[in-house]
Amino acid sequence: MSDDFDWDAVAAEGKVVNQARETVVYLNPNNDVVIRQRADWPHEQENPFLVISLYRVRTLIDRLDKLLLDAHEIK
Repeated sequence: MSDDFDWDAVAAEGKVVNQARETVVYLNPNNDVVIRQRADWPHEQENPFLVISLYRVRTLIDRLDKLLLDAHEIK
């Protein structure tokens, strides 16, 4: 196979898996949930992250669950 493969030429119809960044979820010292992704070098200098108060995690999960169910209904 040749190394001159044109990714852009097949991206619209041929792509089946998008790149996924490494993502971790953990509790910080204040017991907040942290969702952190590895920085996308050279575009980002720091790891992007979200900090969610522990008492709001259930609300987040419920919303994500609803979005997931809605997405399945659309297909």
